[in-house]
Amino acid sequence: MRYYLFLPASAALVSSARAGPACEAVSLSQSASSLKKNFICAGDALVSGLSASPLAVLVYVAAVLLVALLVFRSANSHKNHHQDQD
Repeated sequence: MRYYLFLPASAALVSSARAGPACEAVSLSQSASSLKKNFICAGDALVSGLSASPLAVLVYVAAVLLVALLVFRSANSHKNHHQDQD
């Protein structure tokens, strides 16, 4: 995985053949600042790195299940609390 945040935008485009479409498009723009170009290229690198790793998918699924469990428990706790007061 390469980090583009500290490279000039033109070097980031040249240094990686895996640059995403957003990075390529913004690097060709004359009006975009170098900070914006670096930020978008870093985002593309992050997305390509995470989408290629099966570990990232497993962590995402675990996070979704954790949030679902917390919402489910919170909803049941809130429902039981109102039934006890009646």
